[in-house]
Amino acid sequence: MLPDFSRPSKLSITRLDRVRAESVNWLWDSRIPLGKLTLISGDPGVGKSFLTLDIAAHVSKGNDWPDNTKSPVGNVILFSAEDGVNDTIRPRLDKLDADLAHIHFANATLFDDGIEIGVSLDKHLAALEDAIKQHDASLLVLDPLLAFIGKRTDSHITADVRALMSPLAALADRTSCAILGVGHLNKNSKETKTLYRLTASVDFPAAARSVFVVGKNPLNPDQRVLASVKSNLSAPPSSLAFHFTDDGSFIWDGKVDIDADSMLATADIRGPRARDEARAFLHSILKDGRVRSNEVIQEAKQLGISEKTLRRAKDDKGIEVVRIGENGSHGGGVWWWNLPTV
Repeated sequence: MLPDFSRPSKLSITRLDRVRAESVNWLWDSRIPLGKLTLISGDPGVGKSFLTLDIAAHVSKGNDWPDNTKSPVGNVILFSAEDGVNDTIRPRLDKLDADLAHIHFANATLFDDGIEIGVSLDKHLAALEDAIKQHDASLLVLDPLLAFIGKRTDSHITADVRALMSPLAALADRTSCAILGVGHLNKNSKETKTLYRLTASVDFPAAARSVFVVGKNPLNPDQRVLASVKSNLSAPPSSLAFHFTDDGSFIWDGKVDIDADSMLATADIRGPRARDEARAFLHSILKDGRVRSNEVIQEAKQLGISEKTLRRAKDDKGIEVVRIGENGSHGGGVWWWNLPTV
């Protein structure tokens, strides 16, 4: 039977005095709301996936968050399209002392009519809902989010993204589960607003109620910062720093006074200026005489000057590099940097 186009569609309208007011429930106070979408983005290699595992570990045991707020104990479902469960995810969770009985790993593929295909939000939302209900999950992680959007979704087209994210947000609301998507920054380094650097389309962070970016601390390249970009349900939370130890452990360092825009702007804008700053630094540190190579590199590192940029500036200024002591021995002696002699 053909649809009757002569009859107008009927809107669903509710009088607001019949709507019950409710407060927001939080998995992580002011950061990850229950029943909502949260997005964490950053460049590759900054520790986003390890961060999400630390979040999962906190939820599995109900440990205090690094800002001293309390996490409720809950079950977690992890979808990862990049990291191996045996050689990466499990060892990291062991280091984080997670309660593994509360954490469930979901394969990024499933069998549909005997054919193995990738899990996608456009086709398998009902399966995700079943998994959340079956395991009574408080947190669902999609890492990375773009790996699960499906082949039919163009991540650059607004209509496609909204058609995907709106049902996902509705799923979070129905199940009261916090859904955490992990994303990458796009290459638009000319954009000064962090919100426009997140994933392929601004419609991804638009659908989330809480959005964060992870990046390097411009004052300490060995440290990472989790900074708020968007916070619809609370005042913007403070930025938190973390680092990795030599044995690969994840350590929180507490609050830092660095916001998302300035953190990414430092990373992007410093590019063309970095060599100028590095040359000025070299002149300052070497003007009174030669300095050990490792000391120069360490001092530069503390100022946020990468070793790669430093060595380019060294070549620009014609810095002399000499080894003193045990010249005939392989690897012997000490390397020194010195301003060029006139």
